[in-house]
Amino acid sequence: MIKNIVFDLGNVLIRWSPEKMMKSLGVSEEDRKTILRELFHEWEWIAMDAGVMDGDACFESVSQRVEERLHPLLKKLIRWWTMPFDIEEGVEDLVRNLYEKGYKIYVLSNADINQKKYIDRVPGNQYLSGRITSAEIGLLKPDQKIYEYLCNEYDLKKEECLFIDDSNVNVFAAKKYGMNACVYHDMQSLKETLRSYGVDF
Repeated sequence: MIKNIVFDLGNVLIRWSPEKMMKSLGVSEEDRKTILRELFHEWEWIAMDAGVMDGDACFESVSQRVEERLHPLLKKLIRWWTMPFDIEEGVEDLVRNLYEKGYKIYVLSNADINQKKYIDRVPGNQYLSGRITSAEIGLLKPDQKIYEYLCNEYDLKKEECLFIDDSNVNVFAAKKYGMNACVYHDMQSLKETLRSYGVDF
């Protein structure tokens, strides 16, 4: 029986699109490609999520590979959470309904140490029973140790958990660990999946 619902954050509870963020800032296509390549698709971004590099160190490293005119944009995007972000439509209602039905709600996220600065803007955050952020514990999904850490930290039985993530790799790792898990595509398919697991909402 499912008793605990574990959500990923980006592209599950909130929408995470560096491309869209840059478009909203009026960044040209060429510059968007540069920033995507040199910041979001490079090792420094992962290092921040792993908790071994902070934003200042990330900027110092990445800025050496991009033109100086892009440095202000680079700083702004490293602190992306200070800008408005979109939420997944209907997600707060779903989280509230799950909470009111007695399910425990958790977040398991690959994110840097600044997540605590914006978690209160995430829909349904008030219903959380716990939150694990990769940078705070030095473990990254899909390492199975991070799922084990979640269960140990909150005394959860893995077979009573349903993990929801937008990454196939992360979902596979959770399943391999022994958790129930599904890939998030959209709200409608998620609700169908919840029902298939016997989750009442």
